[in-house]
Amino acid sequence: MQKLPEQSLTESDVKNFQKSILESWSRCKTRGLDRSGPHLPPVLRADEIEARIRSNRAYIDIAVRTLDATFGNLRDQSIGWGVLDADGITLHANTNDQHFFDRLRSLNLWKGSHLAEEKVGTTAPTLAIRDGATHKVAGHEHFCALYSCFSSVASPIRDRTGKILGAIDCSSLYRKYSSEETLDYLSSLLLRAASAIETELRFAEDLSTLCEAVSHPRIASQLSTTGILITNREGIVIFCSPAVESFTGLKMIDVIGRDVGAVFPQIRTDTAAAPGQSCPRVFRVKGHNREECPPIRCSPIYDSLGNISGTSIVVHPAKQIPDGGIQRDGHVAGYTFEDIVGDSQAIQQSIRWAKTSSRHSFTVLLEGETGTGKELFANAIHNSSSRSGGPFVAINCSAIPRDIVESELFGYVGGAFTGSRKEGSRGKFQIADGGTLLLDEINSLPVEIQAKLLRFLESGEVIRVGEAKVHKVDARVIACTSARLEEGVERGTFRSDLYYRLNVLRIRIPPLRERKEDIVSLANHILNELSGTRADLESPPDPGVSAILLAHDWPGNVRELRNCLKHAVAMAGRREIQPGDLPAYLQGNARPPCADVQPEKPFLKMEKELLLYALEETQGLREEAARLLGISRATIYRKMKKHNLPRKRS
Repeated sequence: MQKLPEQSLTESDVKNFQKSILESWSRCKTRGLDRSGPHLPPVLRADEIEARIRSNRAYIDIAVRTLDATFGNLRDQSIGWGVLDADGITLHANTNDQHFFDRLRSLNLWKGSHLAEEKVGTTAPTLAIRDGATHKVAGHEHFCALYSCFSSVASPIRDRTGKILGAIDCSSLYRKYSSEETLDYLSSLLLRAASAIETELRFAEDLSTLCEAVSHPRIASQLSTTGILITNREGIVIFCSPAVESFTGLKMIDVIGRDVGAVFPQIRTDTAAAPGQSCPRVFRVKGHNREECPPIRCSPIYDSLGNISGTSIVVHPAKQIPDGGIQRDGHVAGYTFEDIVGDSQAIQQSIRWAKTSSRHSFTVLLEGETGTGKELFANAIHNSSSRSGGPFVAINCSAIPRDIVESELFGYVGGAFTGSRKEGSRGKFQIADGGTLLLDEINSLPVEIQAKLLRFLESGEVIRVGEAKVHKVDARVIACTSARLEEGVERGTFRSDLYYRLNVLRIRIPPLRERKEDIVSLANHILNELSGTRADLESPPDPGVSAILLAHDWPGNVRELRNCLKHAVAMAGRREIQPGDLPAYLQGNARPPCADVQPEKPFLKMEKELLLYALEETQGLREEAARLLGISRATIYRKMKKHNLPRKRS
């Protein structure tokens, strides 16, 4: 194709161009574009075009439908319209005139054309995508003379976060004396179309978020028994279940469309569903004109691409709706797997087993020393299961007096024994109906009660004290013990048949001394929690503190660690935590920090120092150093690599 003759433009004409057009011309000249050259846009292959259409399907469908409805009925002039993506690729083009269609196709201005400034010079779509504003370009304002026969207007399309998805464009033939009026008219139509497209995109995203939420098994199972709100990514409530009214005192019509912070001021959706947050977060809120209520759970909702598109908020009133609804009586599990801290192989294995158990309704037996977090695991299993909408009832079997343990667990009728309530009482099994019953320290149950527990596990039936009637109860049992049940079976204090009935899904929670590599992250996590309750805690702990923490065996496990850090926070006040702020019985475990190591992060620094100390004490024998630190051989190799320590003996 031959060059077109340079069209005459006076210096005065160019000076009257808008600033954005002059800047575009300057960029084109810098790139070496020739105004008279035949700069036809390149066209993508058919498979490349279809791939882009698939990845922009929602935007394209809405934009095409809106533009065709806006411009398709204009028969008094030749116009064409198109939809472009953020790279300037034309994904849809249409026109109401065959001659105009032929002109566009002859210049490659159709589906698949790449309208980039470096390829076609100054055009309305290139400016709109670049600047994020609506632009008009008429006749000679196009840098390349090839396109001076057109007048066009283009407007960017943004998603609700402000990101530019692409642009919509409308063009007509340039007529010197009428193009300005035509462009103004087309511009008004295009701006209305752009606004309609962006509004419908937001509605479509909200609808997709709602569909993703209500199709989730956990949320679907709770719709009839709990209050559920669903927000979009901006925190605006787009769905509200009827049960919310009983908790907030607000009608659904008053909740939908409001910011969730106006309904629950204690909740901020940016913390409720932070990026990468895969598990629910628990908040305590106050209901409408009520005292503090049980926790509510906020969970992120993900779109098909894995991006957070909203938040589901599950509200658990203190007493659930009657007429067949589950009576929760404030029994709510407050923790999830997200609250279990630790990257060691031991704790991660326990978490994997626990997550597997949450997908079933079998009995779970949690074994571990006191303070290891057995109840935390039980909470997480319940909240991750299909029973999460039901009550979570926890009872410590060792804390119940022997003479009332049966009535506590199975309930009683009025007058069953001296001092009983006239109306009787439901037992913990009946309260847990539809949910989970946690029997902590199950090894403490009297043998005669163990027989009744076995009957329930086998038949799902309970009989209240003083009554012959059999009650069917659907409650999952999670049992915890800090003692070895096998030893109880050998001594005759624990029934062997009950032991085997409980031992369906058995999960051991490792003590802290077996996962010392988690002490650093656990201490940081606990201190972050404590700083949330103590506004005056401003500084991180002194690097020497970690040496003491890592050297201790922690017979009380995580509970002991938490209490020691609470003590340290109380003693430190506003200053940073020093070794002397820890309880006195830990002071003998301190190790002097290496003077030549500059603190990167306090705990990381001391972890490296302890590795160096152990290797020095064992003359570089890594297996011996691992035993000295109480960690595995694989762990010491991993930590040596993390701190760039040489793996070969010098």
